[in-house]
Amino acid sequence: MSKRIAIAVAALVAASPAAAQRRTPAIALWSEGRPAFGVFVPNESPTPRESSVYTREGGEKLAANPLYDFVFLNLEGRYDAAAIKAIAEGLRSPRAVTRKTLIVRIPPIEADGAAAARARVKEALDLGADGVTIPHVQNVEEASQAIGFFADAKANVWSPENPAGDKLAMLMIEDPGALDQAARIADLKGYSILACGIGSLTRALGGNREAGEAGTQKVLAESKRVKRPNMLTATPGDVEQRVTQGFLGILAQGPEADEAIRIGLAAAGRQPHRPTASVNLQPRLDVLNMPRPIELRDTPWIEDLTMMEVRDLIKAGKTTALILTGGIEENGPYLTTGKHNNVLRVMGPAIAKELGNALIAPIVTLEPGNPERVRTPGTIFLSQETYRAVLSDMATSLKTQGFKHIVFLGDSGGNQHPMQEVAQALNTKWAGDPSGAAAHFIPEFYNYEEVEKFQGEALGIHEQLEGFHDDYYISSIIMVHDPNAVRMPERITANKFVINGISLAPAEKTIENGRKIIAFRTAKTVAAIREAVAARH
Repeated sequence: MSKRIAIAVAALVAASPAAAQRRTPAIALWSEGRPAFGVFVPNESPTPRESSVYTREGGEKLAANPLYDFVFLNLEGRYDAAAIKAIAEGLRSPRAVTRKTLIVRIPPIEADGAAAARARVKEALDLGADGVTIPHVQNVEEASQAIGFFADAKANVWSPENPAGDKLAMLMIEDPGALDQAARIADLKGYSILACGIGSLTRALGGNREAGEAGTQKVLAESKRVKRPNMLTATPGDVEQRVTQGFLGILAQGPEADEAIRIGLAAAGRQPHRPTASVNLQPRLDVLNMPRPIELRDTPWIEDLTMMEVRDLIKAGKTTALILTGGIEENGPYLTTGKHNNVLRVMGPAIAKELGNALIAPIVTLEPGNPERVRTPGTIFLSQETYRAVLSDMATSLKTQGFKHIVFLGDSGGNQHPMQEVAQALNTKWAGDPSGAAAHFIPEFYNYEEVEKFQGEALGIHEQLEGFHDDYYISSIIMVHDPNAVRMPERITANKFVINGISLAPAEKTIENGRKIIAFRTAKTVAAIREAVAARH
């Protein structure tokens, strides 16, 4: 394979979705030349000078902090495989707000020999580390040897030569002899990050801070030349400067770590620099199994219930969920564009109450159509594909949390066929599912021909259509919800409180008729739902 073809293949691999999914957050940022921010894993020991303690719980706490792209576990002084396993497991916790890149610093090669260092690299990666740092690299030969440890571990190391890699190999220059060979070390292939341990280098230079800073800048220049990230510790006082200088790995520690990272993020243009309430950075309590501390609110609307109330109502037998679909469209000069949604706000609770075992999902307030062919102001469409996806995802969410019967009820004509298709597709997908859940499309709810017949026979009301997308029975139902939604005060002032030849005054009488129509529709719909549910058993 020619060099040109090899480069093309590498570029395709780097751009592939699978490669992108394997990237950790830090790798993704560094691939774009952007800074990543991390923190030292805190020692949890009550007596830190005696021993270091790292736990899964500590990892979970780090996982819950949205500020961190990576965490740095420092085991240079005492290697601890159990600590790597615990922190890795904690970082993968369900509480994690984002995926954190775990980088582990092991003891230097000279501490216990090359064989031990090689074994530790493999073990750390096997235990869940995303990268390993080799500190105090003494010279170019030792740096090359360190890179070989990752090859021996069969790690797919990310680097400019291998942009599809998913592991990190980090080399640290911390001694004057290695600093003299910084350019040669930088030119090596197969590693990810080149860094200078400014504290160790400064001590090795007799405490000369200016010389230590000069050495750090030299390593930074070499890392930029070979297009590798350079990592350095930073504080609130210098992090903005370090970001400006071009350090792509910013590592903070101690009580001011979060503040340093917030300032650094702002300097990098990743998010505004603003104080964040400390409560937002704490792991959320696991309230799933917590007893409900207050009385239950009496409402069928899921969005108006607390999580605990929904949980307890499902356990108590309310395992039917209603998905109501309306729309936003032209409805004449008097009714708002949300006519169908207003109808559902009174029909939904009536049906749920009569069923006795149902809760109501948030109303799907938009209807399907072609967004590029909206003919009237105020109309908002979802594409057919989006509409079906919304219905399917809502139903699946409800099934997943324990609802057994998902019922689709639509108040607009354009909603009927998509709801039927989604219900059929879900039942095919759920066939044989241990939950026994089923989806039901109820066409009987959209029974306005029967409603018009009931209105004439039972209420003695016969409309003479005026050509508006409006009817007496619709207005009467909406007035039960809110007379203002039919513009009652404005119409009375304009002497227009009439529709299709039928006066809506007195309002009390129209609202009374509205309740009768609601009761009629409710009885028809509930009977159809019960029949559909019975057919599934």
